[in-house]
Amino acid sequence: MASVAPKKDIVIVGGGITGLQTALTLLQTGQYNVTVVAQYLPGDNSIHYTSPWAGAHWRTHATAGPEDARQREWDAETYKAWILRVRALETQGKKGEDEGLGIRTGIIHWQGPVPEIDEGIEKVWWKDMVENFSPVPRSELPEGIQAGVSFTTIAINVPVYLSHIRDLVVAHGGRLVRRTLPAESLPQALAAAKAIANEEAGMNNVEAFVNATGLAARELVPDMDMYPIKGQTILVNGEVAGPRMLVKTKGNPGYVIPRSGSGTSILGGSMEKGNWDPRVDDDLTERILEGAKALAPELMTKDKVFDIVSIQCGRRPARKGGVRLEKEKINLPTGEEVVVVHAYGHAGGGYQNSIGSAREVLNQINL
Repeated sequence: MASVAPKKDIVIVGGGITGLQTALTLLQTGQYNVTVVAQYLPGDNSIHYTSPWAGAHWRTHATAGPEDARQREWDAETYKAWILRVRALETQGKKGEDEGLGIRTGIIHWQGPVPEIDEGIEKVWWKDMVENFSPVPRSELPEGIQAGVSFTTIAINVPVYLSHIRDLVVAHGGRLVRRTLPAESLPQALAAAKAIANEEAGMNNVEAFVNATGLAARELVPDMDMYPIKGQTILVNGEVAGPRMLVKTKGNPGYVIPRSGSGTSILGGSMEKGNWDPRVDDDLTERILEGAKALAPELMTKDKVFDIVSIQCGRRPARKGGVRLEKEKINLPTGEEVVVVHAYGHAGGGYQNSIGSAREVLNQINL
């Protein structure tokens, strides 16, 4: 009888969607023990913890250029996995909304010429990847809109989905440990994480670390190519039928995204590169509300106002040159050489990249 190879120990630093989905992907292979060490975990609300503040829905940010080839693959894999998951739940008499996922019809309008549609709406790279891609006839476009499309997408109830992934990690035997690691250097942080994993999970022979620290990688690695893209959104009562987005020639996009099954929707948005300010901008709030009137008038009350639940800001962890996902060997303060797979800098694509990105981390570990 063939012997079963012992599982390898992996330590993941970071408890956002990238770290948690990576943990789940590794655990699902049955080949790894995984411990996640993080300062923040699902249920926390901090400006330093990006994942809870996302909209979110599947809307690719990747271009058709060679520089975004990996991101296109990640987006496509995640889209297909989410669609299959919701449909599998439906065959069991369950709802995707129970796990934070809802299949919806998304609509995007482009106000004017932008690189994504330079060659025509029929030639965007994701046309044949998503289901039910359908350009809006010009005769049906609102005034001032150059192009539009509807397609099948996934709308995410972020608090539910993030907690669901956490629960799956635990159900598959993963360990989540809330600790604040040394911020002076990555080697010191990994040494501390290794000691914690040994103490909490009996890991004494770590095969590899995953650095999923998001924006914190700027100081920790250090990687000065990391920078924030501040986003501000408004949660309102009422659930719009599907995501609607207005891509403007200049300025912030407008969007309305249902939080599937919650009876609420997210209004947005803003993309302020390099803005670290955690405070809500009242003027921006008014602009978002005004723009949302045209996108989702049905969400307004009889008094023609939105029923606001909350207003919030988050920092998307962006990186010049795109996501860093690669393997590196570094020395801990003890002199021990360890393997680290970096997985950070996903900007506003963390959720829609998540399953594909996690698969690539797995591939890097297995190299």
